[in-house]
Amino acid sequence: MEKNINEEIKRIKTLFTEERLYGNLVEATNPDVNADGVIDATEFDDSGNEIDRVEAEMFLTSSNTPDVDLLSYCMRPGSTLKEPKEYIWAGITGETTLHTKMSSSATNCFWEIRNPKTAYATEPQVSMMYILEKWKMGFFVKLSPSIDLSTEVKAVETIPYQTPALKTIISLNEARGNEQKITYLKFVGELNSSQFAVPTPYSNIEYRNLKFTGFYDDKYKQLSKGIEQPLFKSLDDSNSNAGYRPFISGGPARNENYKPQVDGIIEGLGITPVSGKIQSIIDNLKIV
Repeated sequence: MEKNINEEIKRIKTLFTEERLYGNLVEATNPDVNADGVIDATEFDDSGNEIDRVEAEMFLTSSNTPDVDLLSYCMRPGSTLKEPKEYIWAGITGETTLHTKMSSSATNCFWEIRNPKTAYATEPQVSMMYILEKWKMGFFVKLSPSIDLSTEVKAVETIPYQTPALKTIISLNEARGNEQKITYLKFVGELNSSQFAVPTPYSNIEYRNLKFTGFYDDKYKQLSKGIEQPLFKSLDDSNSNAGYRPFISGGPARNENYKPQVDGIIEGLGITPVSGKIQSIIDNLKIV
């Protein structure tokens, strides 16, 4: 048994040789979506848990999290996550629908806030928000219903207008038996770091430079760029009777006209595109 384990360790180590890092045996894609030089857990999940060249390089060049209690390390003096986490937590303490967790990838800490009940949501809703060190933040919006590109019948129910390119993708999925659902939209931005020079009330904490970064399936895996563009063109079609029209509380019903742009979806949730208050995201996170 010991010999087999040693052989397996040697085999795994060969995956991190320079030849495999820089050769053609590892796909050269970059999962570091927010370009902070670290593959955090969300990005690792988004990459499909596949180790590619960039991720392997970061693994080799990054130091591991120090051997101390994770919360103590992430909340250490000087951490850019300390004040945002404490001020936001002060505003949501006692909220029983929300689950929070501190995690770390290499030396980069992040704090996530989830609402497990969004699995049963019947309209679009924020399902998870996270705060990273270096004033980074992001969140996922769960679509309901999901946009289903698995078959022509399922697709027409959730995205009535389809460009020829999207129709081709749907036909290929159906012919190959591929199930493909667009369940989440991801947005990333940053906190207004100047606010934390003095204690900041939770209701005043701002996000800015918010941008849409992609469509994700029901397993939080990002769709390929080859699917994104046809999907965007179908969603952004100017035909007022076409496109994805989710039901949003206080907004247009599904049988009414709805301009199907991703900014329109988060505006319908009370979240201002580009910049706004963190509380508007978390208030939506609480809704079920």
